[in-house]
Amino acid sequence: MPVSTPPRILVDGVAYQDQVHYGVYRVWNSLLREWVKSGFSRQVIVLDRQNSCPDLPGVERTPMHPWNPKEPALDRFRLQRACRNQCADVFVSTWVSGPRDTPSAFLHHDFIPERLGEPPEDPARRSKDACIRRAATHLCVSENTARDLRHYYPEIPPERIGVAHLGVDPVFSPRDAESIRAFRKRHRIDRPYFLLVGERIGMLGAKTGARGYKTPDFFSKPTQIGADGTRI
Repeated sequence: MPVSTPPRILVDGVAYQDQVHYGVYRVWNSLLREWVKSGFSRQVIVLDRQNSCPDLPGVERTPMHPWNPKEPALDRFRLQRACRNQCADVFVSTWVSGPRDTPSAFLHHDFIPERLGEPPEDPARRSKDACIRRAATHLCVSENTARDLRHYYPEIPPERIGVAHLGVDPVFSPRDAESIRAFRKRHRIDRPYFLLVGERIGMLGAKTGARGYKTPDFFSKPTQIGADGTRI
């Protein structure tokens, strides 16, 4: 029987170029490290935009022009040329980029911008839309994201949508009692507290240019709780 050749995968490290995508490139750092452990990384080449990709042992990188959302056609041409030069069978972007013809897989993290009303004419939104519509297959990090994908793109056949839940980095593990006491002492915490993670200024839309969506106003205003447990 003939031996099948593993597919050659080209990953666009475009998310590393823009530092606001910290959560996204943290996911990709973990993925790439796991691929090195399993040996899967031997099939992968990462396009390094502006020398922004991290130097991960075992991950092959090759230089690539910086991404410019105002030149989507030129970027697709360059990506297609890179796919041809690297003999890529499959293209995967860490953000919103894609070649003209090579089959691509799109990894969906969420649809928060769409849910919060990001203008469809936003350049990044248009790039994302184009990449989604061109993708041959779609991987979602949760069932909720898959539902949102089906809601916003009902024309995508269900058999082309899959769910691959994210793993948990070992750094996210319970701390022992002594570590907790030391942390509270170091930060002078002597009362119960809430920890807000992420951007906290609120997504106010394209008019202000502000980013964020963690709704911290709940904690910034005096709050009273009624007898029925509801917020007043």
